[in-house]
Amino acid sequence: MTSFVLANSTQAWNQYLDSIGIVTPLGVRLVTQAALLGGLIEAGVSQRLVILSDGAGQFNLLVHALCWVHAERAIRKLQGSTAVFRAQIEEVQTLLWDYYQEH
Repeated sequence: MTSFVLANSTQAWNQYLDSIGIVTPLGVRLVTQAALLGGLIEAGVSQRLVILSDGAGQFNLLVHALCWVHAERAIRKLQGSTAVFRAQIEEVQTLLWDYYQEH
């Protein structure tokens, strides 16, 4: 694989994108992020790199792991229909946060 530099400054990068018709803010952001990721991989960062996030779609690349602290937000929204269900929800939340405190 041959490496080459398309631009060596933000201004040059934006001029390059403009020259190939990528001008919308979304297009510029997506292509820039892809170029940065490609540069990292070209520099030797493993393609098995784990991306840990809150589940937002833009991070669903390479190996994606959902941050369980963010996943707890969904549990917090649950409203048990019985006292037993509410107690179970509370127990799971307690277990999660106890684990978090220990690690």
